[in-house]
Amino acid sequence: MNITTVINALEHGQSTFYRIKFSLLLSLQIPASLISILIFIYFAKNRNFAHAPQNIALLILFVINFIQLSVAIPSRAHFYYIGRVSPAIPSYCTWWTFMEFNLAAMSENLMATISVQRHMLVFNGYMLQIRR
Repeated sequence: MNITTVINALEHGQSTFYRIKFSLLLSLQIPASLISILIFIYFAKNRNFAHAPQNIALLILFVINFIQLSVAIPSRAHFYYIGRVSPAIPSYCTWWTFMEFNLAAMSENLMATISVQRHMLVFNGYMLQIRR
């Protein structure tokens, strides 16, 4: 078997895999964007819900996830669509890596904080009450 044939077969399999990933990512990104906008509309209409102490971290999490949805995921979808990073310059790759990892780390840390907060609300509700 010729080495060129093997390389072409691998590239064809990889491009098919990228097309599947692109289609899946796009089919999930559109509804996620619409639902995020609806959540922001709900927070805007219900100011009391948005300003409740137990919901502030949740609102920040939604903002971080919306930034990730509107900035980081389209970069990944563009990569899957064309099969390479474009533009392939070091500053763009550094920015992309920085955004991906920082948004994911912020989201995970905030999710852990919200989990502890919800646990405290359920089992020790008196600890988070604000006296006015």
